Amino acid sequence: MLKIIGLAAAGLLLAALLALAAIYLWKNHGPDRKDLAADIARKVARWQGSDSPADVVVAIVRDGEGRVLSHGPGRADGTTLFQIGSISKVFTTLLLQRLVDDGRLSMNATLAELIGERYPLAPSVAGITLRQLATHTSGLPTVPQYLEDEVIRRVGAENIMTDPYNHMTREEVLVYLANPVGGEKPGSFAYSNYGMGLLAHVMELVTGKDYPELLREQIFDPVGMRDSHGDLREDVARRLIQGHDAAGNPAPPWRFSSLAGAGSITSNAEDLIRFISAEFDPASPLADSLARQRERQPKAPVALGWFTPAPHDWIEGNSGILWHNGAVNGYFAYLAIDPERRIGVAVLANRQKDVTALGSTIMRLARTQSW
Repeated sequence: MLKIIGLAAAGLLLAALLALAAIYLWKNHGPDRKDLAADIARKVARWQGSDSPADVVVAIVRDGEGRVLSHGPGRADGTTLFQIGSISKVFTTLLLQRLVDDGRLSMNATLAELIGERYPLAPSVAGITLRQLATHTSGLPTVPQYLEDEVIRRVGAENIMTDPYNHMTREEVLVYLANPVGGEKPGSFAYSNYGMGLLAHVMELVTGKDYPELLREQIFDPVGMRDSHGDLREDVARRLIQGHDAAGNPAPPWRFSSLAGAGSITSNAEDLIRFISAEFDPASPLADSLARQRERQPKAPVALGWFTPAPHDWIEGNSGILWHNGAVNGYFAYLAIDPERRIGVAVLANRQKDVTALGSTIMRLARTQSW
């Protein structure tokens, strides 16, 4: 009986593998229909559905050219501003790489060395390095319970997702390090919004400049990202496309009085095309830093701020991509690059509905189909 069960299980596994292989071959070796825009429109329409359809703006870079495709009821276009959530982490870690390349920081500098004289640090966190913060291997929690409890105390549990990072301060973020309850031993990968936000705060303390100013100076201005912002000033907030929550209801944007490095950036498709294009331009003023940021990091399934291919990427044939997604309560975004093929994709939506699979599919279409 056990032998029969084992043979049956092996047969099911073989069938599943054959099915995945068939899907891979169908998706990646089918004919070029020579109408990439129409293919993308069909995929976006399927994602949108008929339930409160969101605006979706897709940016494609291939063959040295950038194009913007817009879909949805609100007439969003390449200049429309969206919050990009955790894609901000790509820029936070690039900022770190820039400061390392300038000689102002070291990837292996510890919290004790950088802020230990100003803030009490528990022994368990004193040796955490900037590299560990940037690769989610610091052992720090996603958000410390201490900070979450403080937000709930101030706004109530029912309102915690309305604007959570705007109800805590940088000082409270740093005070946690004296008694880091809920942390783990550094070394293993564990995604941490707190750790990435802390990284930005450390860079602020070391340079004496705030995070939005550093982004502007080190990344946005050199690349020509003229309409990307690290904070949500009133003039920027007024220009944001209206966001919607998962149910399709209007949702206010998130502001970040702390942990901005985890998710505060606002951008648009045209600026993300400029950023993707800089990834492939050896003459870009950021070329060296961008190349170092793309390197696979030790002891982590990531590059610096980028995820490496996920299982669905392998099925789509996107084995050479680096990617990140991002969400706040009202927006969802996706960004991916294929450095070898010099192809990049950004997807921006004004609804908190996951666009990761859609983005991966569009990345495959950009690789296998032509305009």
